[in-house]
Amino acid sequence: MKKAEYEEIIILPLYPQYTSSTGGREIQEVMKYIKKRWAIPKLTYISEFHQEEGYIDSIIARANEFDLPTYDHIVLSFHILPTRTLDEIHSNRGNCDTHKCRTEINASNKLS
Repeated sequence: MKKAEYEEIIILPLYPQYTSSTGGREIQEVMKYIKKRWAIPKLTYISEFHQEEGYIDSIIARANEFDLPTYDHIVLSFHILPTRTLDEIHSNRGNCDTHKCRTEINASNKLS
């Protein structure tokens, strides 16, 4: 990135859903280099892609590489929000201890 004169830079997050803990850091790192350039290229930031058809198809294709009916259980893992982020989201109404964010999804801690 330091030597190339790109016309556009596309910033794609590490995880398919938006999280400020990764998304914000990615933008900061890119901007360290961009702010030193004479001509700033077009910047495109993809904040989330968990609902994109291509992403979903890629997950399905990867799962189909295995004989799923032969497994007793299938475990899906995903990136979660750090507790400190949840505390900030609920800061005007308590924190994760008050809203049981660590143990359950309920009416007081649901984000949507």
